[in-house]
Amino acid sequence: MPGRTSWAQAGTVRVSAGDTTEVSERLLAPSGSTLRALDAVTGAAVDGLCVFLDPRRNP
Repeated sequence: MPGRTSWAQAGTVRVSAGDTTEVSERLLAPSGSTLRALDAVTGAAVDGLCVFLDPRRNP
């Protein structure tokens, strides 16, 4: 969820199969990103996931 500063505060973004979901967030420097995509029913990792971080949109 936007505006959170720790893993403990992080939220969940739900995505439907076949949909595109955009999450806008500003990262604090220095920073990194970690993404885990899990199936809501089975808890298994999602295959074929595409993630794009665009530094031009986070000046």
